[in-house]
Amino acid sequence: MHTWEFRLLGPLEGWRAGRALALTAAKQRIILTTLLLRSSPTTVPELIEAVWEEPPEGAREAVRSYVMRLRRTCEEHRGELIRTNDSGYQICPEAAKDMSVDLWRFEKLVRHAREARHEGSLAAASQHLHEATGLWSFPLLENVPSPGLHLSQVPQLRERYLGAVEERVEVDLQLGHYEEVLAPLHGLVSEEPLREVFWHQLMTALDAVGRRAEALMHFQLLRDSLVEELGVEPNATLQELHQRLLRADAGPAPRPGPQEDRARPAPPSPRQLPPRTAPFVGRRQLIGEMETMLGTAAPGTGSALVLLTGAAGVGKTGLAVHVAHRSAPAFPDGQLYADMHGFSPLAATCPNTVLLRFLKALGVAADQIPGDLEERAAMFRSLLWERRVLVLLDNVGDRTQVEPLLAGGQGCATLVTSRSDLHGLRAVHGARHLRLEPLEQAESEELLEGMLSLPEGDDEQAGAVQRLARMCDGLPLALRIAGANIGDFPEQRIHSYVAELERSDRLTALRVLGEPDLSVTIAFERSYESLTEQARKLFRLMGLLEGTDLTPASASALLGAEAEEALHSLVRSNLVEQTSATRYRMHDLLRLYAEKLTRQRDGEHERHRALRRFQNFHLAVLRSVSTLVCPDVDLAPPPPGPDPDGTAHLAPHPSDRYQALDWLDTELHNVLTLAHHDFGDPGLAWRVADSLRGLVGLRLRIGELSGPVHTWLERAPDTAEPLGWASMLHIRGLEGIYRQDLPSALADLHASLAHYRRAGWEPGELSVYNNAGVVLAQQGQYREAVEHLGRALAGWRRRGKLPPQRTALGNIAEAHLHLGEPRTAVGVVEMSSVRRDPPEEGAESAPRLVTLGLGRLHLGELNGAELALRHALDISERLGLQRVTAEGLSHLAAVQLAKGRYAAAEASVAQALQTTHDLPRSREHVLALVAAVHTAAARSTGAAVQTGHAALTLSSRTGSPDLQCVALVALAEAEAAEHGPGSATARAQEARDMARAGQMSMLEGRACRTMALDRLRSGDPAGARADAAEAVRIHRELGHRLDAAQALRVLAQVAFEEGNEEQALQAWTRSRQIHRGLGARWRWGRRPVHGAR
Repeated sequence: MHTWEFRLLGPLEGWRAGRALALTAAKQRIILTTLLLRSSPTTVPELIEAVWEEPPEGAREAVRSYVMRLRRTCEEHRGELIRTNDSGYQICPEAAKDMSVDLWRFEKLVRHAREARHEGSLAAASQHLHEATGLWSFPLLENVPSPGLHLSQVPQLRERYLGAVEERVEVDLQLGHYEEVLAPLHGLVSEEPLREVFWHQLMTALDAVGRRAEALMHFQLLRDSLVEELGVEPNATLQELHQRLLRADAGPAPRPGPQEDRARPAPPSPRQLPPRTAPFVGRRQLIGEMETMLGTAAPGTGSALVLLTGAAGVGKTGLAVHVAHRSAPAFPDGQLYADMHGFSPLAATCPNTVLLRFLKALGVAADQIPGDLEERAAMFRSLLWERRVLVLLDNVGDRTQVEPLLAGGQGCATLVTSRSDLHGLRAVHGARHLRLEPLEQAESEELLEGMLSLPEGDDEQAGAVQRLARMCDGLPLALRIAGANIGDFPEQRIHSYVAELERSDRLTALRVLGEPDLSVTIAFERSYESLTEQARKLFRLMGLLEGTDLTPASASALLGAEAEEALHSLVRSNLVEQTSATRYRMHDLLRLYAEKLTRQRDGEHERHRALRRFQNFHLAVLRSVSTLVCPDVDLAPPPPGPDPDGTAHLAPHPSDRYQALDWLDTELHNVLTLAHHDFGDPGLAWRVADSLRGLVGLRLRIGELSGPVHTWLERAPDTAEPLGWASMLHIRGLEGIYRQDLPSALADLHASLAHYRRAGWEPGELSVYNNAGVVLAQQGQYREAVEHLGRALAGWRRRGKLPPQRTALGNIAEAHLHLGEPRTAVGVVEMSSVRRDPPEEGAESAPRLVTLGLGRLHLGELNGAELALRHALDISERLGLQRVTAEGLSHLAAVQLAKGRYAAAEASVAQALQTTHDLPRSREHVLALVAAVHTAAARSTGAAVQTGHAALTLSSRTGSPDLQCVALVALAEAEAAEHGPGSATARAQEARDMARAGQMSMLEGRACRTMALDRLRSGDPAGARADAAEAVRIHRELGHRLDAAQALRVLAQVAFEEGNEEQALQAWTRSRQIHRGLGARWRWGRRPVHGAR
């Protein structure tokens, strides 16, 4: 079973591990469809064009936001499905290997059908084509509302479908299935009246079953339609069929077959191809492409030139020989072969020598062959002018070896293999280029299994094959060497051989004993020796970079000199893979070979300098990125002194936040890898981690940063820089906040504060005071929190830093909210000038807007609350602030519930839960569950209590009293709504006591209101009156008008139950006035309703 499954040939649908993906957002569906339809990266402008007919302002950031949300919907781990690179976005190649897409299956089935037809198996071809066309349902992509895709892609998809249907019908006709094709053909000519091939097939089938008159009638219908609508006659093929049918003695129309060759004396037809390698596995798509390219060589069309390139050992020769044998029937006049020894210890083969052999093979007497290269080449072209010959030139070193051997005949083809990309051959002669990549994991395993013939059903041996395939890095040469070394006793030897490879030098072990030329190292060495000295040095140094890729600029930093030409040389030699326009990487075995070379030939000092240059380069850009994206975060000062390695000028500093986020999306994996290593300079690793600190929650998950931080703290000596200790403890404290391990977080923050003081760096101290204030607030110590936050605010005011002042003010406002002081909270936020922030302002403004929205909600200002929350969500979704988005949605649901917009509230809750799917123990997930409780209770869905228990269980693990109290109050309200009288009193009383102890007055008032309702239903109106009156008092003192109105409504019902209708009417009327004045939904009719008597 595949991890990923997607359906494109109908409505878009997706599954991950068998679970349907919630692709509810239209723009996410558009982006996912666009990515699935393309194998190459899709640029942001291309996605904008797909999403909008007229793009709005901020479209680039909106696309990034949609991609981020799509990732949350589909991925469990960052980058698992969608990869970001400098060109844009694409489906991650690793994910594609474990993905089933119906369009890809359709294309695979069509290829198999064509192969079956080529081999003469029409029944198998028919089966494949019926299965392929059965995958489609129309209309295509009906749930993907993109005019751009429906104009550009859907017609192309339908054309591919119709082409497959044509082939299916043609094969069925060849099989004699005339009756079976009639019904679908009648439908096809109705749907596609101008597609003449279907009319031809229909007339042929009708004639074959004895219905010639109907066939002639259909021709006349088609002719009348074409003449009337287009002013043209049917094509020549149809007219010829029509004439045959008019002849009374004509039998069923003959099926088209291969044209018979004209008889003539044939010169020798050489068959020089090497024997096929068996078993041959994989490469199905590439084989089809090569055969198509070679098939363009046909009489009257000229010759074909196909260039197959790839790294040493990747299987170029085996594939070329395999395709040449498959294509041989198309070249009846012969197949010529020469090993050009372009990358071998032997001298490169001279094209003049090859021409001598070829001319002899073609029947030219030795004494008739000229000695001059140009004359031989001219004779060769003349001989092949009217012949169909395939020429395979293997292991070519450069263009000069190929040019004299190019067949000029019409219908000839030349297939060239090389480790070099031979740009000149492509530029001058128009060679069609294909690059051969290593085998996929499944293909590697298949090759090994074919060689070893292991018994089926042995999981332990299957695991050994999987490990061996991975260690061979998909190189057929390495796989065949491994299979040969295991030998005739695979069951006994495979485990020991795999163990040897895992514990020893893999490259040394991948050689055939007694055959010095048969080794992976020798194959790589021949490519390496062909390089310039500059390219060799860059290749060696790249061996030090495990798990990273490069750009020309970062390669220059690694090399310490301009590296673009050296990079291109490595790509041309297929020692390095170019994954996009400006990104390069090295396969694993090649990296091991490069690492071995650099340790042999470059001194330790030079290696360390190269790695320091590489890390300093990334650190310089990262600091610029962090400053642009998170202006409220102070970074630790850079290393003292001038730039010792001269890399600062190489760093491409982004000019705005958009460029910064693009760089971060592309380089984050590399930067995290660098944060794990110090490369001889302990100060670099912690500075990289410190520069990522402000990006946590934006483009970085705390778990991605915790590994490098824990590693540094475990390994760093006590004598390490105090600033390093302070920074890493600070980050570990942030990790504790995110994981809701509040005691550990506070301990780490206080330890960090002491180190910042030792280092004398005040900005670090102020940041810790701010974050410690957040922790204290979550622990319910709100006064202490305000004190810490006040210290941070005063320090930043003294230093004149506006963005962090706003952050501190937002956190102070949130503490006042918990203290039951919403008016103060709103005033503090408004004092931070957040209302003047434009939507594109930094990430620091979104949390303050959430606090502002919540404060206004507590005050009953519903419209103002919704405005602030939507503004916050606009910023957080644009910038990818996952936690802020989730909290904002949960509070927005509360506003929507208060307004009576239940469907909108349910949608907001669903989106909040989806946003926190990969944050299962977070504060934001608890808040989303609480919002779900209130929504379920208001809608009477019966799910409120169950969800409330989940929220309470999770909140108890966070160590946050306010969160536990929020969940407890929600569960009590749910029990009061869904269970019988008396079911919620104990829970509500527990919540009230916890709220009182923690000075959480708002929650105390809500708990009192819930107790009042439950006591009333249990027949205790006196107790209900006391609780309801207490709730009214608390909320009036706090200024919570909406909560006070809801408590008044309960008080009115109590009075009515007690028979005090005048007092009930007064409370009822006042509650209704407040609700209507605030724009909140009034849930009663014209008077209070009876409870239990």
